Amino acid sequence: MTNDLIARMHDIERLLLRKHGVHLRVNKISADKRNALCSISQKAPSMFRTPLPNEVLLEKAHCALIPLHTIGLRPLVSVSRTLPPGTVAMNGPQDPFGLRLALREAGMEDVMQ
Repeated sequence: MTNDLIARMHDIERLLLRKHGVHLRVNKISADKRNALCSISQKAPSMFRTPLPNEVLLEKAHCALIPLHTIGLRPLVSVSRTLPPGTVAMNGPQDPFGLRLALREAGMEDVMQ
C-alpha cells in the first residue's frame, strides 16, 4: 500500500469518527486471505447525534473500505452494538481502521509496501 492510500484511508477514518461518531475496524483477515472481516459501530446517541440505521452504517463502511479491493481483499462488515461515550479511539495515522495490524497478523506484511 502506498503512503497516499494510507493517508486517504486515515482521512476517511477521521471523518467517520468525527462527523458520524462511527468506528470502523478491520478485525481480521480470513484464512484464505481473500476477505477482510470488519465491524462498524456508532457511539451512543446524544443531543447532537441521532443513531444511524444499520443499512446506512453498512453503506458507509463499504464506501470507506473500497481501497481494500485494490489489494485483493473483499470487506465483510458486521454491525456491532452501540458503544458508550469515550470508548472509541482512532487508530494512528499509519494504521487506518487497524488494517496494518490485521495484515501483519495474517502474514501479509508485504502488501503494505
